[in-house]
Amino acid sequence: APSPRVHVLLLPRRFREPKNGVRMAPAFYKRLHDSPHIEPSVLCADYFLLPHFMEKNASKGLDMLEFVARTVPAYNASRDAGEARFLLYLGNDHGPGDSFFKRPISTGKKDTRKQRRYMELRASPADKQRPLAFLVLNGVDDSIRSEETGGFRCKTCFQPGRDIRLPTPPGNNYNNYIIHVYD
Repeated sequence: APSPRVHVLLLPRRFREPKNGVRMAPAFYKRLHDSPHIEPSVLCADYFLLPHFMEKNASKGLDMLEFVARTVPAYNASRDAGEARFLLYLGNDHGPGDSFFKRPISTGKKDTRKQRRYMELRASPADKQRPLAFLVLNGVDDSIRSEETGGFRCKTCFQPGRDIRLPTPPGNNYNNYIIHVYD
């Protein structure tokens, strides 16, 4: 396969069942599947797509990422190197906050079980070194330093150079979104 080579990971069915109205997901996955960039071998891949349809359930999202960390050695290597090699398609208006993370999303010193899980996986969308790259419809970089935790907080959590903004489907308008990010 030509570079970049994308391997689609086979996740357990509980992570792949449609649960929400993710825009364009079937069209996105079909187009990628028909692409010459699909890499059948996990050993030769540049990137790994996590094909999921998640409801807004942070615990289930963390369960999926913990499964990947246990079964795909490249996740831990990517996490340790601070490289974003694992792709999540988030076809909702506001990226991870509309998918399986609750808003606002933050990093820092909160001592909750869920926050510790995020930190171990480096999975928080606000983490500047996360191994996840989001394929999103909204390219708003709304990350701000959190005085409360000493980390960052955001709602869309787009990180230029890490995440990929996809073309907006007909009928969506994000022009006024940035005005209302923290209302």
